[in-house]
Amino acid sequence: MSADDHAASKIERHVFDLHISGTWGRGRGIIIEDTALAWQCAGQPCRRIFDNITTVRIGVDLISGDLPTAACDITFVNGERLRLMMVVSTWKNMKYAEYRGFVLRFLEGLDPAQRARIIFNAGPSAPIRMWWITISAGCLALVLGVMLFGLFSGWVGQEGGWLFLSFMVLLALAMAVLLVLSLKSAPQTFDPTAVPPRVLPPVPDDVVRTTQGAD
Repeated sequence: MSADDHAASKIERHVFDLHISGTWGRGRGIIIEDTALAWQCAGQPCRRIFDNITTVRIGVDLISGDLPTAACDITFVNGERLRLMMVVSTWKNMKYAEYRGFVLRFLEGLDPAQRARIIFNAGPSAPIRMWWITISAGCLALVLGVMLFGLFSGWVGQEGGWLFLSFMVLLALAMAVLLVLSLKSAPQTFDPTAVPPRVLPPVPDDVVRTTQGAD
């Protein structure tokens, strides 16, 4: 065994079975080494050291109230991007634990200088945030348009018209609240040494009950 092989064998590695995508294409599986991340995309090995990381964005989007899709976006100095995902389809396979484990181990593996230099953001990605803004703004405009049409056409004065108008007012308020929340949902910085709960997907209740029962 050569000196390089002997040194490589001493590198601590943590393997996580997560979906990945980015500049190099799509793949599955990520390895956290002592000072780097390693993975494969399109059959090609990739490796980037922690010192080349510029920003890390972590976000969780809830679907149907309790089903999360989570992503960790990592940007490197040359503009290359790496995304690690936990999607709804893997929820029943308890990939939430795999994703949480990756995020915590990855942040723990950074040294103080790297934590001070890297920008850490928590929140939705720009495309998802813009999608919610567009949907809520479009729905609000549509509801207001229907309300104005009903008022000026005299349709509201007909039987049941005022009841329908009341419903449309409530719907407009709901869309306005959603629009305001979407506008305020820009990513916010966080301390990687004290990860806020909102950054990580929640542990499902059935898994918590199973764990407590085993104890």
